[in-house]
Amino acid sequence: MHDGSDPCIVMTTCSTQDAQRLAMALVERHLAGCVQRIDIDSTYRWEGAIQNDPETLLLIKTRRDRYDAVAAFLAEGHPYDEPEVLMLPVSNASAGYARWLADEAAPDPASTVSGPAETSAE
Repeated sequence: MHDGSDPCIVMTTCSTQDAQRLAMALVERHLAGCVQRIDIDSTYRWEGAIQNDPETLLLIKTRRDRYDAVAAFLAEGHPYDEPEVLMLPVSNASAGYARWLADEAAPDPASTVSGPAETSAE
C-alpha cells in the first residue's frame, strides 16, 4: 500500500456540462489523473436564503504538489462566485494506483496550455 500522501480534491458545479468541461480540461492539462462526476442535490444557505439545487460533485484525483495549480485553474474556470475546492487526504492507496496517478497528474513539459477551460455556449 502507498502511504496516501496524494489527495482527492472535492468540488461542486452547477451543470453536467460545466462538470464535463472542467473534468476534461483537468485531465487534458495533466492537473488530474481522473475526475469522477456524480449528480447530487444540495441544500445550502446563499445570500440569506436557503437553496435546494441539483449540482454535480467532482472527485478530482491528483498529486499533492498539483493542488495549487488545480485550485488556481478551478478559480478561473468555475462558474460560481465562490467555488468549493476541498482537499481531502487519502490515508492509503494501492501501490499500482498511486504510481499511475503520479504519472498521469505529472506536469506535461510539452504542454503550453495553462488558462481556464473555455466556457460552453448555452
